Amino acid sequence: MFSGIIEQVGEVINIEDHGDRRITIKTKFAKKDIKIGSSVCCNGVCLTVHTIKKNKRKLTMKNQKNYCLRLLTLAVCVLFSGLIFAQIDRSVQPKPGPSPKITLEKPQTFELKNGITVLVVENHKLPRLSISMRIDNGPIYEGDKSGVSSLLSAMLGNGTTSISKDDFNDEIDFLGASLGFGAQSGFASSLSKYQNRIIELMADAAINPLLTLDEFEKEKERALEGLKGDENSVDAAASRVGSALSYGKDSAYGEFVSEESLKNINLEDVIDFYNSYFKPNNAYIVIVGDVNYKSIKKLIKKKFGNWEASKTLEKTTPTAKANVPKTEINFIDMPNAVQSNISLTSNVKLTMSDDDYHAVLIANKILGGGFNSYLNMNLREENGYTYGARSGIGASRYKVSRFTASTAVRNMVTDSAVVD
Repeated sequence: MFSGIIEQVGEVINIEDHGDRRITIKTKFAKKDIKIGSSVCCNGVCLTVHTIKKNKRKLTMKNQKNYCLRLLTLAVCVLFSGLIFAQIDRSVQPKPGPSPKITLEKPQTFELKNGITVLVVENHKLPRLSISMRIDNGPIYEGDKSGVSSLLSAMLGNGTTSISKDDFNDEIDFLGASLGFGAQSGFASSLSKYQNRIIELMADAAINPLLTLDEFEKEKERALEGLKGDENSVDAAASRVGSALSYGKDSAYGEFVSEESLKNINLEDVIDFYNSYFKPNNAYIVIVGDVNYKSIKKLIKKKFGNWEASKTLEKTTPTAKANVPKTEINFIDMPNAVQSNISLTSNVKLTMSDDDYHAVLIANKILGGGFNSYLNMNLREENGYTYGARSGIGASRYKVSRFTASTAVRNMVTDSAVVD
């Protein structure tokens, strides 16, 4: 009763001041001693007296949460959870919960006259959209000018013939968007309210790229510096040699960029590569996000419809190289190395449509696909030869891929790691 009157700032009949900040409050229904600035709890409600205004015969008070009740509730919860925890049998593997349901929306598609196939998936959960473009030309062999596609990739997306590099990048930043290109690809994302502008910028950068001599020289010098940094890298050497042995140096998958091949490249080579291969003939554009299909279809046709297709472009199809008939061991002497890189490789013809595709992935996961895999537990945990050992297997629709297992170990245990 008293707490209800105090909580509603009920009228006080009498206040007796004891002189030591203690008072006695008397209402019509109750009488209570309390110290100013302290709390009093009645019927589970805690209140604090801040000031007393005798002239108005009112109390100014502030409600507080009942911390005692909260602590009691917390203690009960902890005790209850402890009892549950104690009843768990750790020797029995827990049963998995229900598998999450994955809903893959069927895209709406249309095709432009220049060959671009567009796929649109409307998803209105967030006010964003992403645009992915891929030109499906297949692997391209670059020969004595290996690295020309990498230079083109670095130069694309840095302005257009009508927008300078700085203005282009500043506008992308202002929109809070991202936009980038590869030698045969492109990607952009932004808020959906900027969809018109980001698609316009992407189309302009793809169709009218700004390929200048100044940017070419900068990117070429940067690539040469990167090669110098890899000269003493055991991992980089193993990667290049592994690909060359598996596919052959005269193939798109087996060739690698060298200082000599980079120095063979000039700006005209980059422009020729762009004019030959960066074409809409085999292009796919995928748009996912908060968009309207009819509106986006009209916009894509307007911005990408005038991209001129090539009349001579042909898709390239790589061919697989047979594995060596017997086990072959190749040594690369790098006297500066403090570790040995051990790499095992074998060509495979795995495709994602194979019946045993997922079984192969699971087998690789057990062998060397994670920290608890056989390879890592043996070479790292049991023997302490390395910080990590992994394996991987690739899948290709061309049936040109390989299985690899690799690790880096201390020089003095190289032979033991190979044996184990």
